[in-house]
Amino acid sequence: MTRKFDEIAELMLSRCTRLRDSGKHEDALVCLVNLTKNMPDMPLGWFFLGQTLAAMEKYSEAIDAFDKAIALDETDWVSISARGFVKLRNNDINGAKSDFARSLSIYPKDVSTLILDCICNIITGDTPSAAQRIKQAIKFNPELTAKLYSSFMKAFAERSDVSKEDKEKLEKANKNLLKSFNELKSAQEKSSKK
Repeated sequence: MTRKFDEIAELMLSRCTRLRDSGKHEDALVCLVNLTKNMPDMPLGWFFLGQTLAAMEKYSEAIDAFDKAIALDETDWVSISARGFVKLRNNDINGAKSDFARSLSIYPKDVSTLILDCICNIITGDTPSAAQRIKQAIKFNPELTAKLYSSFMKAFAERSDVSKEDKEKLEKANKNLLKSFNELKSAQEKSSKK
């Protein structure tokens, strides 16, 4: 009987995520609400419900969904990080930092979480911690770090609810990172030619 339940859950989740991925957020929301109602012990259902609500900018509801996913699996670093991202988007910098630290304590190699934590540190003026996070991310994947960092920085700098001061901090940090990244890449290319 358990296998049949797993197959049904998998089919329902697949249908819901296809709707979400095709941009049909309202339909995906209905599907995921039904899924979590019928299968409340399925962390992935709550995770994707949180993702869908976040995409619809329903931040407090998204956080509640991620809370339920995390309550079902306290080691679910992806849901913890996703909740932190929603808190960051909702300008809860301290809550975001707390979630990113918790997520990284479970899985310290996630480049996107390292970068998001770096952004929080830049906003709060904690330059040494920001630099440490970027160095860690570069160690794991330099190319992905540069791409994600620039993308996240640009996205946050373009938000209307980010203060001019914070935008300037983010832009300055982005220029410094890109300069450092290019220097690192050049040094790596020179050493590989030897």
